[in-house]
Amino acid sequence: MRKHGLLFLVAALGAAGLPTAVGAESGLRLRLVPVTQGVADEPDVIDAGQAAGIDVRQPAHPLLVHAYTGRRLFYVFYKTVDEAAGPRQYLLQRIRKIERFYASADDRNPRVQESFLVEAFKLQGGSLKRPDQHFGSFGLGDCYRREVVKEYEIGFGELPGIATGDQWPFRRKFLYQAIQNYAADRSLYDQVKFTQSKSWTLQVNFDQSGSYSVKCPELGFDAPRALPAAVASERAPETVDTVMGLKAGQ
Repeated sequence: MRKHGLLFLVAALGAAGLPTAVGAESGLRLRLVPVTQGVADEPDVIDAGQAAGIDVRQPAHPLLVHAYTGRRLFYVFYKTVDEAAGPRQYLLQRIRKIERFYASADDRNPRVQESFLVEAFKLQGGSLKRPDQHFGSFGLGDCYRREVVKEYEIGFGELPGIATGDQWPFRRKFLYQAIQNYAADRSLYDQVKFTQSKSWTLQVNFDQSGSYSVKCPELGFDAPRALPAAVASERAPETVDTVMGLKAGQ
């Protein structure tokens, strides 16, 4: 395990007493679940963690793993959605990713890059059949500072011509469908029409000084300063059906 230069902090369990779930007011509840429920069959995540000096199969904190070493920021966590009651057998999620690349500490005009993603998740009993992976491995490159902001919206809705009606519209054995991976084209993103949804944001910052943060106010963490309260998942992971996922680190 490579430790030189590793900046990796894990707060005590229950640090800051921050919440780990949001969305009850809209009927959709987002909840963090243990990393070990999702990472066992994710070799790309395991390899990226090892490169950062971490065995993600034995996380120091059960809900969030994070590190910044060798000018590369790494994180992984898993969320699920509960209380998704209704006849529809799936949720749609759309993501707007904004990346800013700062050339210096006083750069007032960073290079900006936007991309858009649309995906679908199968439901069972009002919850995702398998937790949703959130994994990042971002390099600093020749920048002084890099910022990645992901704006999420997840809920019941339709995408005309692709995902309509109550039944799961994709291959039966898939628990997940990437309708559009990250791309500059936002046309599908704009076509998603939600009837009930929950929005949340992930903010990542890191720079040449060694400072970094992985922050999600809605899920109650701002690593490394404050980690979510450690709680056990209420559901076991799905182990039967086939899963499709995004390219690692996106």
